[in-house]
Amino acid sequence: MIAVLAAVIVAALLLKVLPPIVVLVAFVGGVAYMNHVLKTSAKAEARGDAVAVLGLRREDQDPFGLLGYPLALFSRGRDPRIEDLVWGAWRGLEVRRFDLSFEHPLAGAEAERPRFACALAPLDADVPHLVVEPLTFVVRLASEAPMAQVSTGSERLDRAFVVRCDEPGFAGDLVDEAMAAWLADLGEDRGFEVTGSLALLYGPAASAGDVVTVLEVLQGFLERVPEGVRSSHGAGSPGSDRPNDWGER
Repeated sequence: MIAVLAAVIVAALLLKVLPPIVVLVAFVGGVAYMNHVLKTSAKAEARGDAVAVLGLRREDQDPFGLLGYPLALFSRGRDPRIEDLVWGAWRGLEVRRFDLSFEHPLAGAEAERPRFACALAPLDADVPHLVVEPLTFVVRLASEAPMAQVSTGSERLDRAFVVRCDEPGFAGDLVDEAMAAWLADLGEDRGFEVTGSLALLYGPAASAGDVVTVLEVLQGFLERVPEGVRSSHGAGSPGSDRPNDWGER
């Protein structure tokens, strides 16, 4: 209101030295600019409040060194960057929600960077490295995960997804009939990676949805990890040389 009042006073003074039409255009332009600034600020504040309501914290940079974690996704594009990181305890689960961008695999550094919405959480087990993702992701990333491709036995899932794991037996244990059906029902815009004690969800940021939507999908995956996987790949005894909850020994 103060800014608008000041603009009116300035406009009145300018009327004495400038043509009225010039003053009118300048006044309307100024009001439109102020309106844009106020709306942008309100949206930013609302976005931050939504994260705070969830009990999470937002970071502009990555204080955890996530790119150093042993996840294949981080090495499948040039110049990976972590942005818009949200972290904390959500529904009893310690989570990291962030955007990951790469240099465009074909257009180069000057083009818009492909961006993935990711969510990372501890997996209550110590498992082999496995990636399950839609076929379209291989094209989007212009690279494949560095493990052998295996079949899940689910015709529907194997038509649209690629599963890679150097231990076919584990792939069959994790992607059982119930997990395969759930993954297929999700559609072809989300992939998952597990390794050691980590579980990662990733998909195009444009279609990912809000923070809660992303976290709920990751939670759904973790809830569907078969109990046999947890029992046969358990956390081990205290003091063992397995990675901790965030992949560190």
